[in-house]
Amino acid sequence: MAADRIAGHIDVPASSDGVAALQYIRKLSVFVAAWLCSYLAIGMVFWFYCLVGGHNFTEALYGTTATYLLSLVASVEFAWFAAK
Repeated sequence: MAADRIAGHIDVPASSDGVAALQYIRKLSVFVAAWLCSYLAIGMVFWFYCLVGGHNFTEALYGTTATYLLSLVASVEFAWFAAK
């Protein structure tokens, strides 16, 4: 029972709709948990580095942007590979 991919949508047989929904919820919850953990960890590292280094406003903006982007990438990777 292979799923056909059509325009980014996965067609799932009707008998496994509940299973597909649970898998989707599981991946979504893993994504949210991974994003929260990675954001907090990366944010604390940047905060400590800025506190010790005494950075200016531009570097603080870069650090904030990097925190969001790196935590997003880490959570996508974790949800993609770990939630199988």
